[in-house]
Amino acid sequence: MIKNKGNCSFLTILLLLLYLPTSAYADAGTALMWVTVFHLLIGNALIGILEGIVIAKIFGVRLKRSILIMIPANYFSSIAGAFGVCHFNTLISSFASIYNISYILFVLWAGSYFLTIVLEWPFCYWILKGQENRKQRSFKASVIAQTVSYALLIPIYLSCSGVSLVTKTTVDKSLSFLKTKNAWVYFLSPKGDTLYKIRINGADKQRVKESGIDNEYTHLFICNDNGKANLRIKWYKILPNHRSEEQSKVLLEDTPGVTTDKQNCGDKNAINFFDALDLRSKNDRDWSVAAGGWAIEGLRGTNKKTKKSFWVALEAPFLAWSTSNATVLPGQQVVCQIGNQIILFDINTSKIGLITFGRSPVVALEK
Repeated sequence: MIKNKGNCSFLTILLLLLYLPTSAYADAGTALMWVTVFHLLIGNALIGILEGIVIAKIFGVRLKRSILIMIPANYFSSIAGAFGVCHFNTLISSFASIYNISYILFVLWAGSYFLTIVLEWPFCYWILKGQENRKQRSFKASVIAQTVSYALLIPIYLSCSGVSLVTKTTVDKSLSFLKTKNAWVYFLSPKGDTLYKIRINGADKQRVKESGIDNEYTHLFICNDNGKANLRIKWYKILPNHRSEEQSKVLLEDTPGVTTDKQNCGDKNAINFFDALDLRSKNDRDWSVAAGGWAIEGLRGTNKKTKKSFWVALEAPFLAWSTSNATVLPGQQVVCQIGNQIILFDINTSKIGLITFGRSPVVALEK
């Protein structure tokens, strides 16, 4: 979901509904986003008609009455659910990781189903006015209606989601598959105001210095400044005319124990958010690797010789993690940011592990 700081406007909720995923860096949108918009504008009415027909047939009430009540019931439950997800999203993000994401997604789906039953129960109670055992029958009506609609919605949403992070990878908490031992990972705190470093195996995390920048869109990169390995921070300042201006400054002038990068510090394209930095030898680059702006694009790659490919992504209802700052290491392994985590991924085995929580990782190989 969209990252928020506790304030979710009604307009935002109308645009996002219950399921809109997080980060977006392109213009066209994703299939999941467009399905969500359709669900908001038209889908709720269609679902209300379907649920109204089902309740009318099973419980012997007037068809018109049942439909006219269930249509607003669906819009009400969607907006109410959006408020709930919006305000609980920060809490979910604080503990969600590659280790528990499959369970979290299941709980969110199940919770959505049961919450919808409760939210639409009063409308079913209204429909069954005058019937005996009205409370029990109306609750049963809500259960039946939501079961029918979710049986349709789940396949539709799953068909346009990307959950290969869950289904196509094997989690290894110990990072036992790590091949490149002699590396540090520099990274930023969530606010971008603090620089840390940690060994690539997740050990010896150290606070390096304050960045002096409080901007969630800051990025780290290493570049060559007359033979010195500069670790720099880059961000975009919003100007009064609503245009952005790229700015950067040096955090570490001569980064200790790292290999000087070939990129010149004067090159404004020294780092791209989604192009992977390749630390492999030229003879070991059969795999091409990139990260995508949309969460569903994720981390992906293709083998130039075998034509094999991989795709690691998470864009699903309730939760989506964008991928960026990928570095390809010798041994066909990748360090990148997924969501608010810095992970290690092995291309050949599809094993994945968490190095640390943080963002904008830069891998520095020791000399």
